[in-house]
Amino acid sequence: MKGAPPPDESIPPEGQAFDDIKSPPAEIQNILKDVPEPQRRVLTRHLMQITQTHYSGPLPPPFIIEGYERVLPGSADRILKMAENQAEHRQSLETKVISSNILNEKLGLIFGLLLAVGFLTAGFLLVWDGKEVTGLVALGAPIIGIIGAYIDSQRRKQRELAAKREALSKDPGKTRSQSALSANASRAVPKNKPKRR
Repeated sequence: MKGAPPPDESIPPEGQAFDDIKSPPAEIQNILKDVPEPQRRVLTRHLMQITQTHYSGPLPPPFIIEGYERVLPGSADRILKMAENQAEHRQSLETKVISSNILNEKLGLIFGLLLAVGFLTAGFLLVWDGKEVTGLVALGAPIIGIIGAYIDSQRRKQRELAAKREALSKDPGKTRSQSALSANASRAVPKNKPKRR
């Protein structure tokens, strides 16, 4: 989000000379002291007007809220209430998404287990009935599937951790607690150790 700073009395309205209001800061006056008066006024006007304020977050800076309150009494409270409502809405959506993801993972585990048990049972029954090749294929399919799913989940965790580490290294503004959480998470995932021969 972008916002403008509060009105600065040192910036003259269009067509008004600097003599009528505050003079420019001393640093600018020192730089411009050798410039002829007409050019000095033009340069000073442009230097004084090239000011921007940027902010990010759910609320604008206090001076902007104060400006809204001056123009429309009660608007500061409305702005704060709007930010509170937005935060509450976002948190409720995040809670729903997390609950849904947990339910999907549980259902995936249950259905995967039922499928694996079904294949294993069919494989044992086929071997018992004398169809060894078909039975062994039915027994091997769930075992290969389980191993493949485990390897895939480990690779996905490693990619996510690498992405988080990269994001942390690019954004030095992260707090120490966020960095510590990331470091603890990376220690929790086992790393592939080289095999000894």
